[in-house]
Amino acid sequence: MHERSRFGLADAIRGVAAWAVVLGIVQTMAAAQRPARLPSEGRGALGKRPNVILVMTDDQGYGDLGCHGNELLKTAALDQLYRESIRLTNFHVDPTCSPTRAALLTGRYSVRTGVWHTLMGRSLLRRDERTLGDLFAAAGYCTAVFGKWHLGDNYPHRAVDRGFQVSLVHGGGGIGQTPDYWGNNYFHPVLHFNGKPVKTSGYCTDIFFSSAIKFIEDNRDRLFFVYLPTNVPHSPYQVDPKYSTPYVNQGVPPTLAAFYGMITNFDANMARLLKKLDDLGLAENTILIYLTDNGTSGQGFNVQMRGRKGSAYDGGHRVPCFLRWPAKLEGGFDVPQLTAHIDIAPTLLELCDIPKPGSLKFDGCSLLPLLVRLEDWAPRTVFVQSHRIEHPQPWRQSAVMTEQYRLIDGRELYNVQKDAGQLNDVAGEAPEVVDLLRFQYEQWYQEVSARFGEYCEVVVGSPEQNPTVLSGFDWHGPGAEQVWSQRQIADRPQANGFWAVEVEREGQYRFTLRERPAAARFPLKATAARLKIGETIQTGAIRPGATGAVFQLALQAGKTQLQTWLAEPDGAVRGAYFVEVEYLGPPIRKDEMPRQQEPPRPDRPKPPRSGAYR
Repeated sequence: MHERSRFGLADAIRGVAAWAVVLGIVQTMAAAQRPARLPSEGRGALGKRPNVILVMTDDQGYGDLGCHGNELLKTAALDQLYRESIRLTNFHVDPTCSPTRAALLTGRYSVRTGVWHTLMGRSLLRRDERTLGDLFAAAGYCTAVFGKWHLGDNYPHRAVDRGFQVSLVHGGGGIGQTPDYWGNNYFHPVLHFNGKPVKTSGYCTDIFFSSAIKFIEDNRDRLFFVYLPTNVPHSPYQVDPKYSTPYVNQGVPPTLAAFYGMITNFDANMARLLKKLDDLGLAENTILIYLTDNGTSGQGFNVQMRGRKGSAYDGGHRVPCFLRWPAKLEGGFDVPQLTAHIDIAPTLLELCDIPKPGSLKFDGCSLLPLLVRLEDWAPRTVFVQSHRIEHPQPWRQSAVMTEQYRLIDGRELYNVQKDAGQLNDVAGEAPEVVDLLRFQYEQWYQEVSARFGEYCEVVVGSPEQNPTVLSGFDWHGPGAEQVWSQRQIADRPQANGFWAVEVEREGQYRFTLRERPAAARFPLKATAARLKIGETIQTGAIRPGATGAVFQLALQAGKTQLQTWLAEPDGAVRGAYFVEVEYLGPPIRKDEMPRQQEPPRPDRPKPPRSGAYR
């Protein structure tokens, strides 16, 4: 029934308009909502604008909370926040890390922003996207991020390039991944402060919270927007045994005990943050949002949901989301309507009375009507998808969601109001619903796929970051899947790929090809190197013991591709996992070149004075 052309459903659907009315499956638009109003004094004056703290964990699922029924896990601070907050109980994100971050910060579907993977250069946020950092900074807020960025480690994709005035983050998608500082672990990591490496002391989560608290203290008399996306409980599962041992003693398997221990440590830090807001008198007029970035990666309690991290079923993308603003919003109740990560940005702009730039088009809508318990909330259709490949494919790991239904991969249909565990496929019983949701998906996919053929280039030669260190994490092609972690690089896989780059300035450039970053001082086993950028190819020999192969060449400004090869005497060839690109200066023009001096002639003996030589 569903073996059809990619966008050929329109003439195959019978009575779509009628079914849309009957089922209430329509796309919600913010303009269709009756304007909501906050209670009490209103929102207009600058002095009454709230501060905002947006906290997110990494790989913690809906069931990884005591307040959601986990009888083993101790989360006292989150349980307290749960009781005080408005709880979005049907809230959805993308099934993996980077896409959720892109959608959360832009209010737009992740695939639209260029982010549909966690590596392969497809975790880089398009340069023309506006983040919450950009929008809050433009509105006069002090902005900061502490934790996991995972939307690019090079200019112009770093947090410090995207509106965050203070940035303390690790590299890549996790501590110990390829772009992260070489040799890092969760204790005493080297982090990047506004793009520069700094050595820290302590456990990563403690550091991120302490830094956020210090930022809040320093800016208590100003408006601030703090984005606190921690990297726990993402693997590797490293935590002080004092947090994991109590779970081991209860018979929890060691890996899950460490996973729970990381959440327990996070919860202790949330308690510190909540107390600090109270002590500073900031709690009342601070919007505090807590959520997670995808379904659980643990193997524990999952509230009977099907699927975990990466899955198109609800267990992969239905996550907790609590919102607290004591000054203006009454807490302590659930919002069961379908909501999503794309709604957070438009909601925060409305709550903070920040005008949306006219050119900016959100995919999400403000949740204010739900937060103040208005009843006229139109039904909607929301889409999530986990491509995790270089080039997206329609229907792959996809979920089309309404309040009542989930269409999985375009084939399976579940009535989640009767079957929350998604065990009974009712596609054969409701073909009209399947057809309608397929039609909506194909319309959506056709729109968001308009720029799928573009790359998100890393810029080299910019004064904002010079030199630039590229890593195989951002290779295009399957090679990136073999070098996304430092552990993989230590195994030296024979993998390769290319970087999409933009040369900002015409001039002279130095390229240094390495297997590990310069600080590791790792000697190359290769004896020959090759570099190709655009149509320019250079080759050269590598001296024994060298830690890098160096090329220097002149480049024109513009977009291009860069690829490298390191060849060993036994025939093994691999790409350079790291390439340092440094702008040296403007091109040397012919009229600027020093005039070549005639070389001195050797001394000649003077001829004897005699008549024979006259």
